[in-house]
Order: sequence, then C-alpha cells, then structure tokens
Amino acid sequence: MTVARWEEIMRTQEQDMNETAYRRLEDRIEETYPHGQFVALVGGGIVADAADFDELDAKLEAAGFDPFAAFVIQAGHYYPRFAIIF
Repeated sequence: MTVARWEEIMRTQEQDMNETAYRRLEDRIEETYPHGQFVALVGGGIVADAADFDELDAKLEAAGFDPFAAFVIQAGHYYPRFAIIF
C-alpha cells in the first residue's frame, strides 16, 4: 500500500479541515492561550480549551462534541506539517 493511499484511508475531511484551520489560527492560538494550554478544534474552529487534557475532554463531552474527533494541540508547541514514522 502506498503512503498516499494510507493517508487517504486514515484521514477524513474533518481532520483536514481542522488541521488547515489550526495552521491558519496558529499565531492567534500562540498569542491568546498560555503555553501548554490544550486547545480543541472542531468544524474548523476553536471549540474548547483547558489546562489539562482530562479537563478538555470533559469540556468537549459537555458541549456535545466527540473528543476522539476533535483536533487537539497544545499552545506554544511546534507541530511539523509532515513526519516520517518508521
């Protein structure tokens, strides 16, 4: 199976939309949220933030979002666009 085919199978449109939104909002997130703050994106927008992952998970569930479908990052951390995993 080629890498391109694997990515096609593993990624959804929602994931692509949220990652694109993150890249667009990356500077704003870094300026707005404290370093290390967990930030969740759903539907291409920021929907919740919290100081720790468990708190974020609870906030997402309380707001009716599936925590497993959310795109979660930590403010101030660098996330490369690509990674090669062996």
